[in-house]
Amino acid sequence: MSHQPRSPAPAWMRWALSVMAVAIAGLAVAVAIMVGDDGPPAAATAPTTIASVPSTTLQASTTIPPAATEAVYTVVGVSGLGRDILATTFGDGPTRVYVMVGIHGDERAAVDTGPLLVEHWLQGGVPEGVTIRYLANANPDGVVAATRVNGAGVDLNRSFPTDDFEPGGEHGEYPLSEPESAALFADIAAFAPDLIVTLHCEWNGPFANYDGPAERYAEAFAAAAGVIDSEWRVEPEVPYPTPGSLGTYYGKTLGIGVVTVEMSRLRTAAEHWPALRAGIDALLVLAAGA
Repeated sequence: MSHQPRSPAPAWMRWALSVMAVAIAGLAVAVAIMVGDDGPPAAATAPTTIASVPSTTLQASTTIPPAATEAVYTVVGVSGLGRDILATTFGDGPTRVYVMVGIHGDERAAVDTGPLLVEHWLQGGVPEGVTIRYLANANPDGVVAATRVNGAGVDLNRSFPTDDFEPGGEHGEYPLSEPESAALFADIAAFAPDLIVTLHCEWNGPFANYDGPAERYAEAFAAAAGVIDSEWRVEPEVPYPTPGSLGTYYGKTLGIGVVTVEMSRLRTAAEHWPALRAGIDALLVLAAGA
């Protein structure tokens, strides 16, 4: 079948098509300007930290630095059942204080005090001269199960490489056998603290215990806390053996001061908080001047 040649488009149609071409070209230029010479923005990369960067940088020129708005957590390890172990840092002073909660998952008041401490430090409760490394939950599987031990049935506070470590049972087959205690050990080593503060609960609490060169810090804590709650006291020794404990390893083996804050199991974190905050503040102020 033959085809008849098409007649030229009318002049008005050719004019309309040229106007449309100019408009499309202009739109392309506008898009190129908005995107830039490098093309569309690259896809966002996965964050390496938990939460967002604080909006305010801590300033060293003031006694109490301005408060940040949010803590920035990093994953320092993973529990035996796959839960993240998180830590964050406050301040930038020369004295380094490591604070941790949750090594025993059934000590609920100690675990619940952690967020109160974080909020206090975010609001400006970090003295100039101190850097705080805070481990948010040393035994996440134990906290979820409300058990003293981790998911493998090991007491993480009997898992450290002390001279009196006793293998087997709740102590683990060898020192640092558990991923949680190994992560804690590595994070403390990386931070290189001058002082360690660990929060616990005890039936005969509240009191402050210490290992190594930390008596004056325990005394400062108990004195300040005792102004609000007269039951706070210092107990240099506990009436039971603690083979493989964190306090023995860091305090007695390595010579780093360790203050063990033993809250009462009969009270909540909120009930303890006013006195405990005063004690922590006094301890940190003393450390800042060390």
